[in-house]
Amino acid sequence: MTQSYQAQNYHVNSQTNHFEQLRQEHQNAANYWQGQIHYWGLTGYRWESYWYTTRSWFRRVQRQGWRQVPVYGWIHNPQAEINRNQLQEAANLFAQMRDNSSQQGQSQVITNQEQITLLQGRIVTLQQELVSLRG
Repeated sequence: MTQSYQAQNYHVNSQTNHFEQLRQEHQNAANYWQGQIHYWGLTGYRWESYWYTTRSWFRRVQRQGWRQVPVYGWIHNPQAEINRNQLQEAANLFAQMRDNSSQQGQSQVITNQEQITLLQGRIVTLQQELVSLRG
């Protein structure tokens, strides 16, 4: 009978641990996506003038040219923000489930521990009675 109570206690603890593991997994995934919301990258190009020297009929001539150069900056990734928010909500939900499971489990463990103590006391009493009957 005490093994049944201990098995219930183990089940309650394993359920709480399972919810905590799920919370951690979802929180880690949310943390990853948090870092992907803004990233440094190529945002476009701009035209830039430059000077160069060329030879024309045995003399050096300065000329102006135009070229495109890349422009870098912070880029916003809205899908990463959506992913982060969804995973954070899931992590918060699993945290609530973990807390509820823990509270229910603590009250059940206390009740089971009281039952185990009573049963162990009863076993000791019965063993003493058995010894006195044999004696």
